[in-house]
Amino acid sequence: MTRETWERSAKERHAGGAPQAVIDELLGFLIAGADTTACSITWTLLELARSEAAQARARAEVDNLYAECGEGVWDVYGCEGSTPFLTQCLLEAHRL
Repeated sequence: MTRETWERSAKERHAGGAPQAVIDELLGFLIAGADTTACSITWTLLELARSEAAQARARAEVDNLYAECGEGVWDVYGCEGSTPFLTQCLLEAHRL
């Protein structure tokens, strides 16, 4: 292949913007990430629904979180570590 042919084929491949393979990979990452998150949340809720004791413990952690840090999303954002049971629930759901 000559340099001129290579340059022409490169321009043709990239004429429409990003190559389709790159777009496909990015969509795969986006969909896989959303699917992983959805599956983790689903498993967590399913397992919590099976145990009233676990529900009560999770609810108590959330109530304590709001009591200590405030009711707003930005109030509780900096309170990492105050929900060890819920954190372990999510980590276990990722493992499943």
